[in-house]
Amino acid sequence: MRLFGHHLLERGLVTVPQLVEALDNQRRLTPPIGHVARDAGALTVQQIYQVMNRQRQTGERFLDTAVALGFIPESEVAPLLTRQLASRPQLGEILSQAGVVSSAVILRELRDFQRAGSPPPPVS
Repeated sequence: MRLFGHHLLERGLVTVPQLVEALDNQRRLTPPIGHVARDAGALTVQQIYQVMNRQRQTGERFLDTAVALGFIPESEVAPLLTRQLASRPQLGEILSQAGVVSSAVILRELRDFQRAGSPPPPVS
């Protein structure tokens, strides 16, 4: 699967360092899954701390640990991850705000990217 960032690179609209910085900013600005779960009412702050303590011991991923502890059902994992993804800033927005590529160019390239048969980017 081709990603939107690769498309922008291939078109010469961003450099590798610009893309790496934007992706790092995107990762940094994405809310941690524990915050998403708390905001969704799926976990309490106390449960989040218990999950984090167990995570340190086991090395498991956060939601896997929350399920193992019985705090959330397995059926809640995908909706929480979807919520986290939806709250992540879009790559084009980050590049535009940094002055790397204008929002008009981002919109045009996104249309071209989608027209080329690639699925809409998962915001990355």
